[in-house]
Amino acid sequence: MIDLDHSLAEFIEVDLLVKSLISSVVVQGRYANGLGQEYMEWYVLRFWSEEEGKWLEYTNGDTKLIKANNNTYQPSEYHISGAPVITSKVRILPFSHHPRTICMRLELKGG
Repeated sequence: MIDLDHSLAEFIEVDLLVKSLISSVVVQGRYANGLGQEYMEWYVLRFWSEEEGKWLEYTNGDTKLIKANNNTYQPSEYHISGAPVITSKVRILPFSHHPRTICMRLELKGG
């Protein structure tokens, strides 16, 4: 059994300053001309809820792990199922089944 809460200590946070509509997330590793393996395989997505004053985890069915990359150069886009999320802050928490260095490029899309 994987202890996700213990494994999700690092994150990248984007403060959009105002509430914005988020419909998809694009992640990509560090290319480095084909050298290295700095990318994330999975991640957890969290949105700040102004109403509740706390971070909410995005889940798709019964899972909160979102498949990310399997190499350093191809982007991986995840479309948020159902209604887009309206939030002012987003956190991406990388996860891997084994220790690794993670580098990440990130794009948030709305609309």
